[in-house]
Amino acid sequence: MTLQSPLIVSALQKSYAGKRVVDGLNLELVRGECFGLLGPNGAGKTTTLRCCLGLTTPDSGAITLVGLPVPAQAREARASIGVVPQFDNLDPDFTAAENLLVYGRYFGLSDADIRPKIPELLEFAGLAGKENANIRTLSGGMKRRLTLARALVNDPDLLVLDEPTTAAPAGTTFDLGAFEALVESGQNHIADHSFHGRSRAPLSAPCHNGCRTDDDYRPAA
Repeated sequence: MTLQSPLIVSALQKSYAGKRVVDGLNLELVRGECFGLLGPNGAGKTTTLRCCLGLTTPDSGAITLVGLPVPAQAREARASIGVVPQFDNLDPDFTAAENLLVYGRYFGLSDADIRPKIPELLEFAGLAGKENANIRTLSGGMKRRLTLARALVNDPDLLVLDEPTTAAPAGTTFDLGAFEALVESGQNHIADHSFHGRSRAPLSAPCHNGCRTDDDYRPAA
C-alpha cells in the first residue's frame, strides 16, 4: 500500500426512519495513526463504521477505503482490513489456534501461511500457550484478546475496532502498549468508543502522539 490515506470520508450522511444518524461526516486518516470516534450511545459511531466497511449503504457522501471506492468495491477493500466486532463471535467448537486458522482461510491465506503467525498472534494477545485451549474454557477477557489477534491474521492495512472494551468483563485490561507498537509500525486503527457504562479511559489517551479524535463528528441532535 502507498502512503495515501487508508480511509477518506466526505460528507457522509445516513438516516433511519427519517432520523439523521450520521450528518455530513468528513474525516481522513493519516497513515500510522490511531483515530477514535467518540460519543454516547446512538450517536452513529457503529453506523459510520458499517458505512466505511460497505456493510451499510449511506444515503450520500463518498468513502475511499485503502484506495478503493466503497460500497462499489467494498469486498475487495475488506480483504485488507482487520475488524474487531463489538461482540465476540469466536467459534466455540474450535480451539484458539483453530479460530485463527479458519479465519485466515476466509482471506484466501493457505494453512502454510497462517500457522507460523499463530504463536506470534497469541503472544501479542497475552495468550501464549493457549493454542489448544477450547474457546469455552477461556475467560471473557481472553476471548476479547483472541478476537483482536484474529483481526490481525491477514496483516491488515487498517484495523477497525467497534466498541473495543464494551464486551470485556469488568476489570479486564488491554495491553494498550501493544496498540502503540502497531501504530509505530505504520498500521492504522480506527475505533469507536462510548461515554457510557462503567468508567473507561478515552481510547486516545494511551496512544500519545499517534492519536486523534474526530472533532468534526456531528451526530444529529
